[in-house]
Amino acid sequence: MSPADQEKIAAVMRIALESRLARMIKVAESDLPPMSLGEILNVLFAMHGHCDVFGGYGSSAAGIVALIGPELFWRRPKTNSAETIPTTVQ
Repeated sequence: MSPADQEKIAAVMRIALESRLARMIKVAESDLPPMSLGEILNVLFAMHGHCDVFGGYGSSAAGIVALIGPELFWRRPKTNSAETIPTTVQ
């Protein structure tokens, strides 16, 4: 699969997963911070993974990585602002 195809697939997945996450936590998609697909998937499973609504986390993550590769899975979207997101909880 070409890198361009992987980028397209990642964009489609991002739209679907961000939409699902925003509905789940009752915010607008625009209110979500810039997160990688891996981070979004982690939050979705943290919030709702105990139910059989989703497949297992490992299977879901492996399927996405097989389609788009690990670099795109963990890449955060670029933002136009100077705002940074902390990577640790204080």
